[in-house]
Amino acid sequence: MIYLTRSHKAKRSTNREFIVARFFPAQIGRLTYIYLVYIRPLVDMLAREQHLHINDCSSYLFRKRPESDSPHWSTERLTNIVRRFTQDVWGQGITLRLLRQLCIGIADKHVREVSRPFNRFDDRTDKADRGVVFAWSSGHRPLQRARTYGLDGAFPTQLQPQLLERYEWVSVRWHEFLHLPSK
Repeated sequence: MIYLTRSHKAKRSTNREFIVARFFPAQIGRLTYIYLVYIRPLVDMLAREQHLHINDCSSYLFRKRPESDSPHWSTERLTNIVRRFTQDVWGQGITLRLLRQLCIGIADKHVREVSRPFNRFDDRTDKADRGVVFAWSSGHRPLQRARTYGLDGAFPTQLQPQLLERYEWVSVRWHEFLHLPSK
């Protein structure tokens, strides 16, 4: 199971946005499937039965209420949840911004495969290293990521089989790092 996000950071300079795909580890994929196919429809049905004014439910995965006009969770709410969880698990609460930076650093130091030398700014030719998908996951082009993080990246703008294959590859590397089965 995969989920897709759109990163709008690059839109200002390129008039396009990144599409980022992440593949769930097997257990998380199964749990998400069960939630989306069985639990969520049941919760929505119960909400419609209990509150007769509800005709349609919100499609947001993380929503405040079941109503169709319910907004998604705010960044502040998600940050507080991440901070509380990381405080419990690591003994140090961190923000979403710091978690993102940590994931980028971990990917480059511990997850990325050791590979032959390559042009780290090449994101368009057949010779481009598949490791550039780590940069795609952070929503940057190779040059922009190099400037921002001192790292490399690429710019995927259309969801194609080759792009999904690369995102699956990087997701599997993460699953291996976390000792989670991918399938």
